[in-house]
Amino acid sequence: MKWRLQTLLVWRRKSKYPKPFVTFDGCAQYLTSPTAPYLIAEAYRAANQPPPILIACVRDPTDQALSWWEYEHNAMDWGKEMGLTKYNTELRTDTYPPKTVDDALAFARSDYISNLYRRAEDLFSLDDLRISSETNQSCALPAWAMSWPGGQLSGIGKNAEFVENIARYERVFQECFSKERTGNSRDALEYINILPLEHLSDKELVKSFLVKVLKKAANRRDEKESFDNAIEAFRYSKNKVSNVHRNAAVSSAKASTRNLSRESKDFFDEEKEKMVSLCNENSIPWS
Repeated sequence: MKWRLQTLLVWRRKSKYPKPFVTFDGCAQYLTSPTAPYLIAEAYRAANQPPPILIACVRDPTDQALSWWEYEHNAMDWGKEMGLTKYNTELRTDTYPPKTVDDALAFARSDYISNLYRRAEDLFSLDDLRISSETNQSCALPAWAMSWPGGQLSGIGKNAEFVENIARYERVFQECFSKERTGNSRDALEYINILPLEHLSDKELVKSFLVKVLKKAANRRDEKESFDNAIEAFRYSKNKVSNVHRNAAVSSAKASTRNLSRESKDFFDEEKEKMVSLCNENSIPWS
């Protein structure tokens, strides 16, 4: 389980759905993507819908990076066994994939990758997307800007910049949906709800979190009675919360390629400190 931005869209269709209708969509790409906040915000604005309730399920950045390293290299090994021996150097570089986690982090933090992410975020503005929607013109991402620009291992460093990624969503969603733009995207979270991964194994923490999310949804529309029923169901549910599977971050046949230098450890520790600080500022216990 990676860094995830889970989109919770709640609405009520009186004719077909007598109760709130809930759907989830989760992917490690959404939180880190430099373009997704703009595209998601405009999709909801164009549909005349309130913004989705966004959940950032976060994890210790070192564990996440090692897990992501394992995932990507297993995928590449699978590709080789399938006869896919050539990498797409037009979208990455001819040195991809990096040989170690340290190399991957250096790659992710390089000027080349940083410039790709900057270019990707500059592709759209909300005004540009609004014009595209109103004129019924298609809006497509170029191949180099999709997912993680520069290849999935750029996520080794970019995924860990969780505070920056969350701040991007707050900034874009405030611009698109807030009547009064506060500009306070670092300290007070209006659109993002943070859920530390460890909480998923604690029934009471999960219940408390879901109750807060449902209350937030109830306050956005005149559907308080329907949501009250759902809130009470979550609050008093006796259902057990099973252990949540996550990709291992320590055991690997490629252990020699996963050892981190002091510089890499310092980078991930610094990002974790930022995340813990952001959680504390929003009354979210980290563990």
